[in-house]
Amino acid sequence: MATRFDEMNCNAQCRHCNRFDEGNMQGYRKGLVSKYGEQAVMLLEAKKNQSRKYSDFEYEILIKHYKELSKKLRKEKGI
Repeated sequence: MATRFDEMNCNAQCRHCNRFDEGNMQGYRKGLVSKYGEQAVMLLEAKKNQSRKYSDFEYEILIKHYKELSKKLRKEKGI
């Protein structure tokens, strides 16, 4: 749960890797390192072992943030 809403942990994979290679964790990690750097990936890996409980207020803030971001992206793409 600690990395569920971490945008650095949200990246696309091909269907084969995601479905048949159980996420291709080694390849996924290599991609993260090339995109964000080794230190940022190590911080993300450390974060995954922590427990995180969100309050209702925090969920509401996250919902508001992502709704606004979605509107912005849709407007940019003309959808």
